Amino acid sequence: SSAFVRSPLERGGMLWWPAAAIVSGVLVEARAFTTTPNLPEELQASPSIETSRFIEDHVVDLVVGSGLTSLGLAFAAVFVAGLVRAASTGAPQSLAGPLLTLGGAMMLASTFIGYAFNLMLAGAAEEDRAPTTVASMYTIADSLGYIGWPPIGLVTAGVALASLRDRVFPRWLGWVSAVATGIFALLAFLPFLSWAPALL
Repeated sequence: SSAFVRSPLERGGMLWWPAAAIVSGVLVEARAFTTTPNLPEELQASPSIETSRFIEDHVVDLVVGSGLTSLGLAFAAVFVAGLVRAASTGAPQSLAGPLLTLGGAMMLASTFIGYAFNLMLAGAAEEDRAPTTVASMYTIADSLGYIGWPPIGLVTAGVALASLRDRVFPRWLGWVSAVATGIFALLAFLPFLSWAPALL
C-alpha cells in the first residue's frame, strides 16, 4: 500500500533523475549538429532586407536546434527536481534545497525563453516582418540563450553545500561542484562564455 502513497518520481528510486540528466545532455549536445546562425554585426546595426534573408536561410537550423535544446531543458527540469528533492529530504534545514530551486528555475526559465525566441525569430523571417523586428528578436534570443547559463552556478553551489556540509551527495561531487561554482562566479561577468562549462 505504501507504493501508492509515494509519488511516481519516488517509485523510480535514485535512477530517474540522473537518467534525465544524461538525456538532457545528449539532446543539448546534439544541437551542435545544426548550424547556429551568427548574424553579422553590420546586419544587426543597420537592419535591411539582407538581415531577414540571412535568418530565412537558417530557419531549419533554428527550428531543429531550438527544438532539441527545449527538449533538453525539459529533461534538465526533471534532473533539477530530483536534486531539489534529494537535498531537501536529506537536509531539510539546509540552504542547499532553496539554492538548487532558485538556480534551476533561473537557468531553465531564461534559457528556455531565449531558445523559444529563436523559433519566433524563424517565424518573423518567414513572415517577412520588418528587418528591424527580425534584428531585435535575434538580439533578444541571443542574449537570453546565453544569460540563462550562469545561474547553474547556484545549482552547483547547492550541490556543493549538500555534499560537503550535509553529506547528502558524495564528497567528490561536492568538490567538483565547488570548483564549478567558482568558475560560474567568474563567468557571471562574462555570460557569453558561460555556455561551455554549462554543457559540461
